[in-house]
Amino acid sequence: MDDVRELRKVLAEAANGSRAIRYQRHAQERMLQRDVTTDDLLYLLDHPSCIEPQEVDLSGEEKFRVEGCDTDGRRLAVVVVVPPDRNELRIITVVTP
Repeated sequence: MDDVRELRKVLAEAANGSRAIRYQRHAQERMLQRDVTTDDLLYLLDHPSCIEPQEVDLSGEEKFRVEGCDTDGRRLAVVVVVPPDRNELRIITVVTP
């Protein structure tokens, strides 16, 4: 991903439904454990306050930590993966810092 602006576009498209979102099992478990709803995550993706690049794996998938607030103002962070073809956004985990 060339810059944060491009990732913000990917996040916004995922939040408004024009890009697929796939939740990994681990993320689903953490959402239940931390009482985080899909609406909370969609809000966070559409209104990120901080985006930190993580490592890129051998397949070229880029990983980012996205921080912000949920619909109630609670701080959240998610780790997302964007595959090279950018056809979807994968939610890896959900953290309540």
